[in-house]
Amino acid sequence: MKIILFDWNGTLIDDIPIWYESVKEVFFTFNRQPPTIAEYFSELEGDYLEIYRSRGVTSSREDLNAIYEPLYEARVHEANLFSGVEKTLRTQQDHGTTMGIITAQKESLVSPLLSKFNLNQFLTYREYHALDKKTTIQRILEKERVDPQECCFVGDAPSDIRHGKRAGVATVALLSGYVPAYLLLNAEPDLCIFSIEELGEYS
Repeated sequence: MKIILFDWNGTLIDDIPIWYESVKEVFFTFNRQPPTIAEYFSELEGDYLEIYRSRGVTSSREDLNAIYEPLYEARVHEANLFSGVEKTLRTQQDHGTTMGIITAQKESLVSPLLSKFNLNQFLTYREYHALDKKTTIQRILEKERVDPQECCFVGDAPSDIRHGKRAGVATVALLSGYVPAYLLLNAEPDLCIFSIEELGEYS
């Protein structure tokens, strides 16, 4: 693979418990029952706002973020990289692989973690608040002049797999244990891994 692109939350950074507690509190603020993790990721297609709308939360994206962001930031110190992430990225960099992240999370929440864990050195692309990951992947391929068959997208959500497929790239599902495996398998990824370290065996 000439290019490896990663989702961020739950893929490189082990933060799903923090993310989910923050999401739940947003729903509770509006007296709405939050979805389970399985429900959330079975419904997610790209824009998380649709999940709030389907449960009767009509506030603006800005208002929702104003609640969510402080909640996430209050516990972000608990987040760590998944095992083997830095080693894997360094190895891929040594092999000449171009890498990047494509995340729906806002830059203000991701950038401090990238700096904390010294990951910027590995990432040519850092795409934030990307609600249409397919289009973002295609834009990167066009800029790099790389065929889709020479790129893979790694994510922990069924929507990541679907967006990667629509972009025509190879798709890798990370089965971290947070998102039910059957949801990811139903999306028919090209490869399933249980650790980012496994990428070295296939790329």
